[in-house]
Amino acid sequence: MRLISIILLSSLSLLLAGCLTDYKLYRINHTTAYSVHNFSYYNQNNDLRTIIYGNPTKASKAELEVAITNAMQGRNAFGKTNFTTTPNDSDDLRTKFVIQFNPDISKTAHDLCIKEMPPPFEKQRADKITMIMAYCMNNRYLAYIFGETAQPATPNDPAFLEMIGDAVQNLIPIYDPNRGSECRNSLNC
Repeated sequence: MRLISIILLSSLSLLLAGCLTDYKLYRINHTTAYSVHNFSYYNQNNDLRTIIYGNPTKASKAELEVAITNAMQGRNAFGKTNFTTTPNDSDDLRTKFVIQFNPDISKTAHDLCIKEMPPPFEKQRADKITMIMAYCMNNRYLAYIFGETAQPATPNDPAFLEMIGDAVQNLIPIYDPNRGSECRNSLNC
């Protein structure tokens, strides 16, 4: 009996440890203009331009971009979308994902979407990074989310990459966030 209790407690401990994260996501917002149908129409089976401002690691910008866009692949609802910093010329450039690390606290998702230059940065802290990620259409933000995690040593840090992937999943969920909680478990909304 004692052996069974030990095995059960060990299994429960491992299960709970897997649920803990080393990052947090907060202040998620979807405007009333956001629609899962629009995301699907513009981005399904297409490239989605992904712009990354800042580099919280000592790796090259190219290494960071590859790690981030790889972490984003397959995390959105509604078909395959190729998150890339180098979209095909034939793809619709009205939509984009913009990520900024250590943004100036006075800057908003609106600032990220309307400008084609990096907004001001906060002084980078030694212990953690902050992030804002926005989904934009026609230079307007449709959804945004903030996140923070410990300072990653490399762009392939598991907590850093999981934060990026989960942020995408929260920005492009399978349910329509503007249709209320009754739509969270139904594709018919």
